[in-house]
Amino acid sequence: ETQPKAMSAPNGKDTLVLGISINSDTCFRMVDRGPPADDHEATHGFLQLWGEKKAELRRFKDGAIVHAVVWDDAHDSNQDDESYVRFQNDDKVQGGIVERIVRHILGLHFVRKNKPVTASFAMRDILSTVDGVMLDDNKEVVTFNPLVAHRMVMRAFDDLSSFLRLESLPSIQAPGSDTKRSRLGIPLTIDAVEPLDPALRYTELFPPIPHPFLGGSSLPGIHKASGVVCSNPIQIQLRFGSSSKWPIDLKAMGSAKTAMLLQLADGIESLRTAGLAKGFEGPFTVTPDYIDLCYKGYVFRVLVRADPQLKLLRELSKPSEEASNLLKTLTKKHVVSAKHHSMVHAVYTSHPSSSMVVRLVRRWMAAHLFSGLIPFEAIELMVCHVYTGSDSPFNTPATVISGLQRFFDLLTNHDWEGEPIIVDPQSNLDDTSRREILKEFASVRGPEYNRGPAMFIVTPNDGDSSAEETTTPHSKKASSKPWSPSFTSQTPELVVLARARHLAKRSYEFLGQNLQGKGSEGLNWSSLFHESTQSFRSYSALLRVDPEFVSDKETSSSAASVLVRRNEKLDVLQSSYSRSMYNRYHGPSSMQLKLFKNLMQRKEELPEILLEFNPVVEMVERFRQSMGQLAVFWYNDLCPEVITVLWRPNLFSAKSFSAVSSECVRPVTEDKWQKDTLITVSVHDILAELSCHCRDIIVDQKVLDGGMTIAAPVVNPKKRSIEESSSEDEDNAGTSDNGRDTGSDSE
Repeated sequence: ETQPKAMSAPNGKDTLVLGISINSDTCFRMVDRGPPADDHEATHGFLQLWGEKKAELRRFKDGAIVHAVVWDDAHDSNQDDESYVRFQNDDKVQGGIVERIVRHILGLHFVRKNKPVTASFAMRDILSTVDGVMLDDNKEVVTFNPLVAHRMVMRAFDDLSSFLRLESLPSIQAPGSDTKRSRLGIPLTIDAVEPLDPALRYTELFPPIPHPFLGGSSLPGIHKASGVVCSNPIQIQLRFGSSSKWPIDLKAMGSAKTAMLLQLADGIESLRTAGLAKGFEGPFTVTPDYIDLCYKGYVFRVLVRADPQLKLLRELSKPSEEASNLLKTLTKKHVVSAKHHSMVHAVYTSHPSSSMVVRLVRRWMAAHLFSGLIPFEAIELMVCHVYTGSDSPFNTPATVISGLQRFFDLLTNHDWEGEPIIVDPQSNLDDTSRREILKEFASVRGPEYNRGPAMFIVTPNDGDSSAEETTTPHSKKASSKPWSPSFTSQTPELVVLARARHLAKRSYEFLGQNLQGKGSEGLNWSSLFHESTQSFRSYSALLRVDPEFVSDKETSSSAASVLVRRNEKLDVLQSSYSRSMYNRYHGPSSMQLKLFKNLMQRKEELPEILLEFNPVVEMVERFRQSMGQLAVFWYNDLCPEVITVLWRPNLFSAKSFSAVSSECVRPVTEDKWQKDTLITVSVHDILAELSCHCRDIIVDQKVLDGGMTIAAPVVNPKKRSIEESSSEDEDNAGTSDNGRDTGSDSE
């Protein structure tokens, strides 16, 4: 027989790009049953399609004996391509078993036997940023599987929750009294322990790892650990049963919550001393608002939710501004956040790839210096809308890359000025509620659609119904405005949203080109997580951070290598995610501790560990609080090598002198300031003020925009006298010299 001629690919390369629409409801089915055994023609076609080696005769529980194909083997014989890298959670986030099926069909029917199958989902290696590489069973190397890490955190949370609820029950007879008290010594019974943290809903980019000096076990092959906990504390909250023991004064109620935290710390310490509280290691940190405690190697931040406090605030007939702000803050922290957590967790349960998309977007946002400028909850809500939005013309994403594309499309093309985003995964909102949301949005935006928050993202948790548990029908009338965004009411700003949309549009187009095989060798996707040199030049000033405060250069915005590469020392392939987890486990180089077996066995001699260490994050927050009216501060919190500064519009415009606003200003010397004492902002004074907040953290400063030169008023040259013209030309010459000096300093 003559061999068929090879086809040329439409894109001009030796590749063929196929688009596949995946059914997210059936793509995880591990067994495909064949036709009935008595249908010989259909059975013959089934065997021809899958091959006699793959389609085996099996007996099922219903008694049927038919041919079936099972896809539970992660290492099919046809996957012998060395460039093909399997990740630990491929089957959950990469369209289930579809990729394996496609490779099997190609290898069986379309590829010559002496050639390996070189087919895979486009840009599948982008999982390197959020997942580990699957290794052989004989490789004893820690890969930090993100799904396993999240499950370990949730298991520790469940154990801690059971301990707190059990030990808060009255079980000990109080001396000299007929009443009983709890082992923890707190006067109220803990009714529930509620999760609030992304690490407890599978959306934390780098889930925490148990610290060996805080009750966790040491990892094989790792001989150093960080002297600080690099991950954020895991936030949870306590809810107490109904009781009349709460005070009726707001200030007293706040003090009672703090006293409850102090008593909780004392109670756990007493049980730990008596050997009745296993798993608690390390110090306790008690503040007026929370307590940080260490349990099984994790740091938990425990908040107290006092429903009587919320109810008292809502029942105020004439609440002060302070009381209204307190009610809004507590409702968001305790009520809305708890329901938000449950909603996001439910979406992940139905759509496993959604959590990977959230983590991938989190990495993308940080790489482009959006840390702290766009709320993380807003990212979660947008991804939830991508997967559950009823108004989308597309099918539900079944792969990470598809979900990422849809996120970029939503961020780029949504009409943020003219429409809200309503996230309702469980379809809890009726038509009346949706009309109320649209009405509230129109009222907030105004007739010209130029007012209100830049992002208007609402959920069923944002209306008055979110406080049903703590309100009465009478108190609802005095509550805050209905359908107000809980997480995007203040941030992001318009300038932040505009830049995010611009970058998302470029990323969307870039991904589309790579998915169609138009990228150079298919590796260009790594630039998706890099900031160009030209981009850094668009800012007004750059502040370089001391490298001692940067522990994970793998997540750098400019020099990170996010591809899978071989670790020569361990002789294994490592993803960017695994390398980052190693860096974070070791911590800053100056604060690393060696793990000695004899030291680990003597717990009384364990070194003291700093439970929270984020100096750069705290410094940037101070910048934004004290200097936010002057500039916008951008940085990458995962790898804070540089902090960029962008001056506010019209910051350097001339204005009249005022003693009230005389900080960080200078006289306007460019335009005969003697006639009118005009002033403008001084860049040198701003940098001097910043230096007070960043001593020993910032090692270098570079000003790219030293302030706009105030030009002289334009005068019609026909109406100027010769003397006036000559004198002004001399003045302008001096101004130009000053301008050139300033420009050289900036360079």
